Amino acid sequence: MNISSLVLLIIGGGLLGIIGQSIRTVVGISKMRVRNEEFELNRLLGSLMIGFTAGAGGILVMYFQTDGGDPNDMTFAMKDILLLLTIGYAGADFIEGFSRTYLSPLIKGQQSTPNQTTNNANPLIPVGHTHPVPGNTSHQLAGEDIEISFGHNAKPNAVSLYAIDVLKEILEKSGNKKALITSTARTPADQARVMYNLLRSRGVVYGKELYGVNGNKVIDVFIEADNAGRSRAEIIAEMEQKIWELGPSNVSKHCADPSKLVVVDISPKSISYQHEFVAQVKNDKRVSRFFQPPKDPAYHLEIPNMLEDDDIGVLA
Repeated sequence: MNISSLVLLIIGGGLLGIIGQSIRTVVGISKMRVRNEEFELNRLLGSLMIGFTAGAGGILVMYFQTDGGDPNDMTFAMKDILLLLTIGYAGADFIEGFSRTYLSPLIKGQQSTPNQTTNNANPLIPVGHTHPVPGNTSHQLAGEDIEISFGHNAKPNAVSLYAIDVLKEILEKSGNKKALITSTARTPADQARVMYNLLRSRGVVYGKELYGVNGNKVIDVFIEADNAGRSRAEIIAEMEQKIWELGPSNVSKHCADPSKLVVVDISPKSISYQHEFVAQVKNDKRVSRFFQPPKDPAYHLEIPNMLEDDDIGVLA
C-alpha cells in the first residue's frame, strides 16, 4: 500500500465533499435570507468540515471495495465524482449511515445485512435518506421526521435536492410527516397518456378547464379521434404527436426541463393537514405556481431550481 498516495486520495475525496457541501450551504444561506437569520461563520466552517469528512469517508469506502490495492490504480468515472459530490451534500446523513453500516458491525463483531442498512443500488448511501444518488432506484426518500415517497409513475431522480429541501420544509411547517408524489417530469408520451386517462375519468369539460390554450388543442385531438372510433393506443399516439407540434412544455410544465423547473403532483390523500399545507405552499416564494383541488386532482407545485445547473439530484 502506498501511504502517500492513499493520503492524497483521501484529500481529493474530502475536497469533492466540500464542494458538495458548499452547494448545500448556498441553499442554506438563501433560506437564512428569507427568514432574516444572521449568518454565522462557525456554522459555515462546521458544514465544510462535515463535507470534507463525508467525502473522505466516501472515497475510503470506494478504495476498500476495490480490495485495497494501490491507490494509484484506482480510476474514476463521472458517476463516481458525482457520487462523492452527493455524499458531501448529504454530509451528516452520510456520516451517520457510514458509521452504522461499516463501523458498528466492527465494534459489535458482527456483519451488517446490506439489504437492511444500505441502498441496494448503492451501498454508500443508507436506505431512508433524503438525497438521491446516481443509480438510486429507491421510491422512498425520508428525512429524520419527514417522509417523501414516490408513486409508480413518478421519477425520484427528476426532483432536485433543492426541491426536496423545499418540500420537506413546507411539510414540516404545516405539521405534516409525509407526502406521496404521484407525478414528476413527463415525456410527451407520458403527458398524452395522463391527459387521456384524465379525460376518460373526469370528462372533456374538466380537462378544458384544467389545461390552457395549447392543452385544449391536444384535447381537441382526443375529441376528434374518439368520435372517429379510434383505439386507446391510436388516440394517445395522435395526442402525443400534437404535443410535439405545440412544444411539450407549452402543453404542460411537467414536460419542462427538470434541471431548471421541478414539477411535482402530490396526492391530497397523503397530506394529513391539508389546510395548513396549502397555506404554507401559497406563502412560500420558492414555489412559482400552485394548483389544488378542485381545479387540479392533485396538489401541483412548480419549483424553479435555485442553481441553474443543479443537476446532481437530476440524474436520469
